[in-house]
Amino acid sequence: MSTVSLPSTFFQRALVRLRLSAPTQQPAPSCALGIDALPQGLGLLPSGTPVALAWQNRDVDWLWVHGLLAGMLAAGPVFILAEHASWIDQLLQHPPLAQAHANKQLKLWLLQGGKANGHQSMAMASILVELEQFGLDPAHALLVVVSPYAVFGPTVAQSRRWVLQVANWVRKRTRPLVFGFTAYSDVHDVLGPLRNLGSVFEHIAMLNVEAQNTVLYLDRWNTPAGPLFESRYGLEPTSARLAYNGSHARGQTQHLVEAPDQFEVWGTQAAVADQRVPPAAWKIVPHADDLLAATEGSLAATVLLESGPSASLDATLHLLHRLRLARPRTLKIVVRETHDKLRNNIEQAFLHLGANRVVYREVGFTRLVRLIEDINEQAFTRTVDSDFATALGGFMPDPVRGYLKPEAFCATVLGMLERTSHMGLNHSLLRLFMQPHTAHLDAIRACLAYRDGDVITADSSALYVFMFSCAESDVEPALARLFALPPTELFGSQTSYHTRQDMRVGLRALQDAAHRGLPDYSVHFTTRMTSTATSAAASAHLAPAPAPTQSVLPTHDPASVPVMAELTVKSSPIARRPAGAMTGAIHVA
Repeated sequence: MSTVSLPSTFFQRALVRLRLSAPTQQPAPSCALGIDALPQGLGLLPSGTPVALAWQNRDVDWLWVHGLLAGMLAAGPVFILAEHASWIDQLLQHPPLAQAHANKQLKLWLLQGGKANGHQSMAMASILVELEQFGLDPAHALLVVVSPYAVFGPTVAQSRRWVLQVANWVRKRTRPLVFGFTAYSDVHDVLGPLRNLGSVFEHIAMLNVEAQNTVLYLDRWNTPAGPLFESRYGLEPTSARLAYNGSHARGQTQHLVEAPDQFEVWGTQAAVADQRVPPAAWKIVPHADDLLAATEGSLAATVLLESGPSASLDATLHLLHRLRLARPRTLKIVVRETHDKLRNNIEQAFLHLGANRVVYREVGFTRLVRLIEDINEQAFTRTVDSDFATALGGFMPDPVRGYLKPEAFCATVLGMLERTSHMGLNHSLLRLFMQPHTAHLDAIRACLAYRDGDVITADSSALYVFMFSCAESDVEPALARLFALPPTELFGSQTSYHTRQDMRVGLRALQDAAHRGLPDYSVHFTTRMTSTATSAAASAHLAPAPAPTQSVLPTHDPASVPVMAELTVKSSPIARRPAGAMTGAIHVA
């Protein structure tokens, strides 16, 4: 009787570790990733190569863990090596997994000492050998649940060394080896070390929650059709499992690849009020507040909001903020100017709170439709704070307007300059020199401060005017709407400050003059000219119709201006412009 002599398991393992045995052909994927309905090639775990997954400790993360282990157990027994006993205790609270453990289909092991030494990576190869001695065989899938610091060495070279050992060990196995990295703060913290080991980890995925929506992020993932990089798949949690919802974006800018509602457009009646019949495919709701309920469940539709009149601006900003937080990043939001021109800071606030695009009222409806089609594949990439006031940040001026005492004027303007220094907003500070026949009190009474952030004060020879979010190119129309009389009847010339450094030096000179003594004209007003607005998003941020400008005046002599010579201030006449030539729009594109 003939017999066949086979090498012992010990010698076979030794030959593999010494790389003397020929590697077997990489087996086909063997079990499910634990997420239902993923596109073909993504829903399976590969074998013969290590897989890196990352999650946190949220309920949705446990749905993934339960589904992942259910798929691994369906193909055979599973070994779990965990860093913390608390993770194993929480795992066994899921009845199907507790039953699998009782049936010895699920074997649980804990790293000795619990938390690994952060200064020295685990000797992973020796740990794998120990697991084999305690029953791990080729029929078992292996899930190693650790924090990234438990396995990554202090240097890239040391990390690569253990990963290569693991990759060499797993090459001949027919069941998956999965590293589940638990990130307790942010799953993106795991990405850096894993990307440094990209030559070994060809499958890197993590579960993330973006704008209250669950996303499977594949940093890199080899599929039968080729590798995928930086791909996001929207997920829908059910009572027991996660499932793909049909939304797919790719790249750092989240270029939308597909979504079931990608071409839907939701709008309000006010946003299409200039159209007798809006496009038949568009879904129109009566009021802006109806959009929250109407778009529930939307993935990548486009929402068209109207900017509305000044009285509803605060409500529109809040609605935009709620929509962006409650919907996926692939939902597009377009704000259309429908009433007064938006000031630059309001436009920037819309974009910062979640709008993909602000469309000016001069844009015709046909062009608006094309713009909506152009952003069809966009996704919103910025992070929006969940607190409205924090998200709005420095885009709104202080709720004050009109005349202030010189000391209060300097403190208020310096505060707004400091608060908005990182927001990219352009402000203007002007010194308007009086006509010989103009009294200070008459010029102050002629001020029409319609907007918060437009404040004035006076020294011995001029009025100081600060206009929040008013660029240099908008100064002339801004002056026209700021005074009830034509500026040329009140002032002979002006000196303008447009950089923060120049404004601070000009304000310092005003502060010095105030310390020496300047009159306080507020005692002449029975009603203070400051705003009573209580909200940082007060409604008075839109431009009323301007007053016409008048004749040109002679240029003021710069030598008489008490400003440091190195500053880039500009002295100029109050410009003439024919009556009716103004548009009333103070707007920075």
